[in-house]
Amino acid sequence: MAVFIKSEQYVKGEGGQRKFTRSLIVTGVADTSAAINATMAELPATLTLDSFVAARVDITASTISESTGAATRTYEVVGTYDTENDSSESFVALNMDSSAAPIDMWRANASAPSSLNTPNDNDIGGTKVDQGGYPISFLVPQQTLTIVNIKTTNMADSIIASMGKRNSGSFAGGAAGYVLFAGASAIRKGASEYEITYKLTWDAFAHCRQQPVRDLDGKVKLTSGAGTSLPAAEKVLWRQPFPATSSFAFISLV
Repeated sequence: MAVFIKSEQYVKGEGGQRKFTRSLIVTGVADTSAAINATMAELPATLTLDSFVAARVDITASTISESTGAATRTYEVVGTYDTENDSSESFVALNMDSSAAPIDMWRANASAPSSLNTPNDNDIGGTKVDQGGYPISFLVPQQTLTIVNIKTTNMADSIIASMGKRNSGSFAGGAAGYVLFAGASAIRKGASEYEITYKLTWDAFAHCRQQPVRDLDGKVKLTSGAGTSLPAAEKVLWRQPFPATSSFAFISLV
């Protein structure tokens, strides 16, 4: 007995339906029942098609007319699979892009704020690196995550609720507060199927930024330089431009 794949056909309908047909040639079997039994490894009860689970809805066996001999004939066995318009939700892809974004910095090696959401008004410490209140440019490590899901709705409510917020709990390897929901897009693929692309950004400083304390005229308050040292920002604070957090549990990762 031998089993060979003759042909395969895969069709994706506009409504999200997946159809798959696999045709096999089976040699050296006595009847249709034996032919079907010989193909169970190649025609299991379910198959995964583009992350969709398709059930086997039909299996047929027919004698090939050119076959000879009653004891050992050659058959064609055809298995048909269908998702039956099941646009089940699934994870599709997670892509990552690492980069470094330039930011203004008055202090190097400053301690992170005790509260990432609402940093206090204490000086952040660290080493003064500005000159006369003018900051230097520093490259902060960032990673942008692009996550693609297949959903049965466009997830508009969840997207709007999370826009411009940071993660309230650990998400995609990022600790709470370090991942920002930067945007999303939804493309309709079928009657009840949407391809949704989420964009999230992890930031090494949890998106906190340094701000020097200023006088009423807007100028940075400075220390008085001593000896060969130059004046520098007297007090520097952490500030969080994205103070709100949200759960990103609605984004499928598995």
